[in-house]
Amino acid sequence: MTEAPTIDAVNANPPTLQRGRIPKRVVDGDEPDAGVTIRASESSNRRQDYRTEKLMDTAYIAITVLAAVAMASAATLSLVRHRLVVAAADVVELPRSWVPRLGALLGAGAVGLIVGFAVPVLGVVTAVALVLYFLAAVGAHIRVRDHDPGRLANVLTFLVLAVAALVSSVLYHVPW
Repeated sequence: MTEAPTIDAVNANPPTLQRGRIPKRVVDGDEPDAGVTIRASESSNRRQDYRTEKLMDTAYIAITVLAAVAMASAATLSLVRHRLVVAAADVVELPRSWVPRLGALLGAGAVGLIVGFAVPVLGVVTAVALVLYFLAAVGAHIRVRDHDPGRLANVLTFLVLAVAALVSSVLYHVPW
């Protein structure tokens, strides 16, 4: 944001403003654009960077925890062979014996996302694996021409959560 130039009250000469410079009062023989470096703007930039960093911390943590909780709940439903999960497996022609195995993968994904807070590479790899898992799930529903809005919304929601976890993890951990 640029500041509007002000008029010097003593001799009515408008000072020339430069970014990071404070104009001083014009006196005979002085240059109108002479000034000192503003340290306040550096402090303001640091404050803005701090706010942005805190916002990124909060977003990364919230998205990752939300994705991990969603994956853990899906894993639990798969491991107990909930009727909705078994019905979805039947629709996409998946053997019922695979349901608990896929639930174990989702559980591992949930754990991997949380462990990613301590080991960032593991969090990113886990998020990539979850994105691939749900892309395969979307592909399975497309393959059998499943047009049930509830099942499609469920799979797409989990895909969006996995992508959000991946994007937030990469943005948080990669030094730009």
